[in-house]
Amino acid sequence: MVKASADSLASDKIPSKPSIAGKEDLFKLLVNSSPNVFLLTDEALVCTYSSTAIKEFFGYTPEEIVGMQVVELVHPQDRDRIRDLLLGSINEPNKRFVFECRVRNKQGNYVWIENSVSNLFSSTGVNAIVMNIRNIQSKKCADEALMQAEQRLSLLLNNTAESFILLNSRLRIITYNKAAQEQSPFFYGQPLQSGISVLDLINKEDIPDYLNVFEQVFKGHEVERESKFIDLKENAHIYSHTFRPILNKEDDIDGVFITSKDITEKTRVKSEQKALTDELVKNNQDLQQFSFITSHNLRAPVANLLSLLSLYNKENPLDEFNQLLIEKSEQAAQQLNQTLTDLLNILVIKSATNIQLEQVSFSDVFAIVKKNIDSLLEQQKGVIYTDFSIIDQIQYNRIHLESIFLNMISNAIRYSSPDRNPVIKVCSYIKGQWAVVEFVDNGLGMDLDRYRDRLFGLYQRFHGNIEGKGLGLYMTRSQITAMGGKIEVESEPGVGTRFQVFFKLQE
Repeated sequence: MVKASADSLASDKIPSKPSIAGKEDLFKLLVNSSPNVFLLTDEALVCTYSSTAIKEFFGYTPEEIVGMQVVELVHPQDRDRIRDLLLGSINEPNKRFVFECRVRNKQGNYVWIENSVSNLFSSTGVNAIVMNIRNIQSKKCADEALMQAEQRLSLLLNNTAESFILLNSRLRIITYNKAAQEQSPFFYGQPLQSGISVLDLINKEDIPDYLNVFEQVFKGHEVERESKFIDLKENAHIYSHTFRPILNKEDDIDGVFITSKDITEKTRVKSEQKALTDELVKNNQDLQQFSFITSHNLRAPVANLLSLLSLYNKENPLDEFNQLLIEKSEQAAQQLNQTLTDLLNILVIKSATNIQLEQVSFSDVFAIVKKNIDSLLEQQKGVIYTDFSIIDQIQYNRIHLESIFLNMISNAIRYSSPDRNPVIKVCSYIKGQWAVVEFVDNGLGMDLDRYRDRLFGLYQRFHGNIEGKGLGLYMTRSQITAMGGKIEVESEPGVGTRFQVFFKLQE
């Protein structure tokens, strides 16, 4: 009795095995509950079974699909490829593969599917090709939309002159656009490549500077810097680079976004505007100075003349004092005439817009000037050395060039040191777009910290014990700048002076 009861309890705990019919019902239940479509086909690729999910996927009932060759539903462009894949698998037992294709639904539209295929002809009770079909139409649409968005973004980024480079938190290149690729040999010395560290592209001596930039970016700062380079066509460029932090969803910095823009033209325009502004300011200063000099230097001789005339004895013209007044009046008139001549010459130089140019030789001009200063040079026991071997001829106005040489050399002799005989060196060379003539002497020199701002002013003198009106340097600079040139000076008291006159070379 007890034993029977135990056997009865044991039999309650061990489930009975399902029948064959029960297994088939369980299989169908599992298959038809799946969101995927299950199909079985024979060797001719004719459907022998379909799960009920096909109705939801494609609008067909299982009864409509059974007996149909499955490749008939495949898009014509995919059909041959899919047929070859399926038929090729028949001779390969247990082969499994996955493919994507477009299949026509009952409404006549094509949708994308992913089909996982297994050859189970060798499996007892199956003897078919088993297909597990998943609808991927939404995924394909999303992928297509993403691809189009990426193409539009790529088109936008690759058709702009501004370059873009994205770096991850380890400073490795994620991506970049066409402009960055084209300009990278000039910025970094070699082409860009995704996956490598940007530090590997930078010159070793520049790495500390870049590390400082990236350190600032990872602190949340935006950093700007400029670089210059010469392209393959020998054109100079100036680029502005901006380094910005890239933030993730948590607002943490996990990368760097580098943009680079060509500011060559903007910089050139800005430079030209500054030069124009400086020139306007200088012209305004010259005008104010000229107005002051005109009123001051003309008032003195005129006042002197009026004073002398007021003393003239009209009742007795033969008065001896009248003769002295006439002599003084003549001197005052000559001073007035000289002042007017000087001011007129300055106006002529500054207002000249159509200065005649010709091929002029430095050595020829020097030979002419030397004849005019030979007696002064001999009197001071001076010597002049010249070297015009590098460049001897330029397009210039001969009269202006002779005046420049005369003023430079005569000043060097006039302001020579009493402690030594004057030695003057004159040479020419090329510096960039300029032909430069250099005048070096061993004379008195000047304190430029004190006199630089007044050096080229009207009626400015810096050595009171030496004769001169203080017009030479002003006239020289006016002649040089009127032709688009410039003049620079270096000087040290008791040592000497070095003038560099820049003549713009003709293109």
